[in-house]
Amino acid sequence: MLIGRFGRTTQRPYVEGRLVVTVGVQVYQADVSFLVDTGADCTMVGPADLARLAVPLGALPPFSISCGGVGGSCGSCVLRGAIAFADARNLYVYSLPVSIADPAHVPEQMPTLLGRDILHQWGMRYHFGLGLLEFDVHGAKIVPLPPDYQALPGSPEAM
Repeated sequence: MLIGRFGRTTQRPYVEGRLVVTVGVQVYQADVSFLVDTGADCTMVGPADLARLAVPLGALPPFSISCGGVGGSCGSCVLRGAIAFADARNLYVYSLPVSIADPAHVPEQMPTLLGRDILHQWGMRYHFGLGLLEFDVHGAKIVPLPPDYQALPGSPEAM
């Protein structure tokens, strides 16, 4: 089971994961706070996390795929990628196309969205008043963690 969190200032629901994308033969990865967005069709990387991945903008394919939502529309491109989540016992890995929002046409503070491409495979318990945000993970490749695995201090599973 994954444990999410609510943002301290925004009170939005987040879950922590590791994002990996490939551009040609190059692999880029970063730890990401994914905004849980049941209204998003797909997972979409925002500008701050794209910068954290350190993918050279010139190496990306054209932002020719139109993408829209409540906040408006923008161009996007798609990269091959994977997203990994961990609890105290397992690593859960999804291999999927990852959409990248055109950083020139979305607000810099746009968060990375965890969309229904993954959320449709999870069970979710959400109770803001109790600070409860839990996910039962399904449909992922499961990699058991070693018995001596120690969660990083400050991570949800260490609390």
